[in-house]
Amino acid sequence: MSWPTEQDHPPAGPALRAWALAAAGSALAYVVFYFLNGWLFSTFKVSENIAWIFLPAAIRMVAVLLAGWAGVAGLFIGSLAVMLPTLQADAAHALTLATLCKRMAIPS
Repeated sequence: MSWPTEQDHPPAGPALRAWALAAAGSALAYVVFYFLNGWLFSTFKVSENIAWIFLPAAIRMVAVLLAGWAGVAGLFIGSLAVMLPTLQADAAHALTLATLCKRMAIPS
């Protein structure tokens, strides 16, 4: 894994708006597809947290490919958003899970 360079940091000025929109769009897409997955494929669940089909996995790949680090930031925010009940009950556990979800999305 390579560390971010100066080019990978969020830009300033008008490009910042595009970066923020990409991050927000990635987060929103992750949250929407997470709940859509729960609604559409509830019969394909193995257990409460395991399902045969998981639509947000595709969103992770597409967000990183199209938006780069903005997509990674959006995925982290989206992961925190869907884990809000867990975050309120056990913050350390939820932050660890959100970080792991984001780590799986980072290209090597």
